[in-house]
Amino acid sequence: MKKHLLKAVTGMILASLLIITTGCETDNSVNFTAPVIRVVGTAHGVVTDAYNNARLEGVQVTVVQRDKIYQTETDELGYYIVDKLYSGSYEVTFHLDGYALSRAYGYIPTQEEIYDTKDNINYTEVIDHDMYGFTAGLTGKVYKIIDDQVHPAAGVTVYADFSDFDLHPDKYSVTTNSDGVYVFSGLPATPEVRVITLPHNDGTYSFDMTVNEGGLIPNGTVTAPDIGIFITDAPVFVLTHNMQDGFPIDGQIIMNFNKAIDPESFNLWLGRAKVEIHDVVWTNDNTTVTITPDEDLLLDTWYELWFEGKSVDGNYFENDYWFITQPGIEILRTSFQPYDGYNEIPTVNTAMRIYFSEPVNTSHTDRSYRIDGVSVSPSWSDGNRTLEISIPSDFPIDYESGDNFMLSIRVYSTLTDYDQLTENWRVNIK
Repeated sequence: MKKHLLKAVTGMILASLLIITTGCETDNSVNFTAPVIRVVGTAHGVVTDAYNNARLEGVQVTVVQRDKIYQTETDELGYYIVDKLYSGSYEVTFHLDGYALSRAYGYIPTQEEIYDTKDNINYTEVIDHDMYGFTAGLTGKVYKIIDDQVHPAAGVTVYADFSDFDLHPDKYSVTTNSDGVYVFSGLPATPEVRVITLPHNDGTYSFDMTVNEGGLIPNGTVTAPDIGIFITDAPVFVLTHNMQDGFPIDGQIIMNFNKAIDPESFNLWLGRAKVEIHDVVWTNDNTTVTITPDEDLLLDTWYELWFEGKSVDGNYFENDYWFITQPGIEILRTSFQPYDGYNEIPTVNTAMRIYFSEPVNTSHTDRSYRIDGVSVSPSWSDGNRTLEISIPSDFPIDYESGDNFMLSIRVYSTLTDYDQLTENWRVNIK
């Protein structure tokens, strides 16, 4: 009896297994999405006084990487940390009242450069930084050498040049008095400084530029060796000018020459097509000219300035410069979070923010702010550079989590009537 019962039970088990294995279909497919792999960078360090190594609290630390800006401050130990950086180079700026604004640079490698394929590779850089207080002074005398005779050189421009230390500003200037004496105070207390006298014209003679090396001490004034400047018959050239890329469309062109220019001999041409000139004004010593166009230039446009003339001592010159004007309004960043081809917001009530490079003309008659084609009211801040849009509570479409919509804007900057920007975003609600 027991044997028959065992056989019956065994048969039932085998039949059940047969039904399971033959009567049911098993789905062995697996949906797999590869993780997003990137290097997550961190920069941290300690900021100290370069003179006494004291740790500096409250230093404003700003990291700029591509179109992103990260800001923090040092704690009571002078320590700072900035995380979530992306691969690529970045600039770190350090600012504290009483100290020279200074910069450092770093680089977060790419995943390929690290040769690692795991998700969220963490990479850390240590950037310790010294800051220089405005506690140094410098004085000295400049003399003209004429026919082996020494005369005090009044009105000479003297630069204290800190370009070797990546400070901002990296140059400070003063002018010698009637005794040829120059005095700097409140300079960054770096161990070295370059003292430069610019080319000078006293109304009769032109004098060469000189470059001298010197040192500074914190909380003290250094007396530098005397500087002699010599007569030169150097050709005319432009020492400084402001025709940089991004030139303001309503800006004035300013050029500083190495010697006095005869204004009557000075001719110029500005254009793509010729731009009329409203005014040309020279300083009293005829070394600096300010050129005012008769109308605003065009945005994001190349211009050429050609000019010629003679110096007071009879040297002819001719030159030209090319420059491009400032771009029109641009979007710097948004508050959206990129996700699977969309721009995502956490909830239907989340405000959407858009940051512009220029103030927006909020009263322009052609402005437009729409969600799925329906006009919505904006909110502005930061001098009309930041736009905030939310889905109104009485909006005709009742959005829910997982829905998406089209946000469309058309804005005009205050630069010109034609500086327009139109943009559309497909926005997903998480």
